[in-house]
Amino acid sequence: LKLLKQIIYFQSQVLSKCENIIKYIRKDIKKEIIEYYLIQNYSLLPYSNIKSPKLIFNEAYIKKIETKFSINRDIDFYTKLVNAYGIKAFKNCDDRCYIPDKYKNNKDFMINAVLKSYTTLRHASDKIKSDPDVVYIAYLKSKNSFKSASMTLKKDKQFLDSLFSNPITKFHNAHHSIKTDKDICVPAINLNINVVKDLSIRMIKKLNMNWFSDIQRERIYEEYVRKSGTDDVFLIAAMKHKFLSP
Repeated sequence: LKLLKQIIYFQSQVLSKCENIIKYIRKDIKKEIIEYYLIQNYSLLPYSNIKSPKLIFNEAYIKKIETKFSINRDIDFYTKLVNAYGIKAFKNCDDRCYIPDKYKNNKDFMINAVLKSYTTLRHASDKIKSDPDVVYIAYLKSKNSFKSASMTLKKDKQFLDSLFSNPITKFHNAHHSIKTDKDICVPAINLNINVVKDLSIRMIKKLNMNWFSDIQRERIYEEYVRKSGTDDVFLIAAMKHKFLSP
């Protein structure tokens, strides 16, 4: 078995030879060696394209092997695949995904996946991207993972509080629809007025000017004028009245 594993490993490094070794493996050999072969040569496994996930390619060849050696590509098999290749099992350089959709919706499977590589969260199901436990674990691996969290969690102020102690970080990670919420924007603007630059004109118009000091209102007004790009003096005067009047 050890020698056979070495042969399989070395031949798997040359893609043009990856199908040759299987004909030399006896039918009664241990299941583990067949699994090892399939994992080392994972490019032979059935896959879907990221852009067409409903179409499954490359099934016929693997079905022959599975029938001959009684192999089941179950959750344990795909866990081994993820442990071996991390994000490449979900998306390789050719946009191939080797993980079936049902496992992208399995919480335990995806927790293991994000522990291996936080970037796997972006390929999880919508249900998993909305699971606080999975998203929290991914965030502990890398703060960048929160970009893949669901809109629901990005709108959840309580969950945002549990993740982000810094008001500015919380502001940047909050969904755009709640960036103008008093609990989100005021603490951030109090720390650094420049965060207003991340707000669109529509968002700035939603701000309640009574939440801010005179100096802050002046800066918010200046940012609004800059973003509007207008040189109409009457319109600018109207804006000034709206933003700076007590």
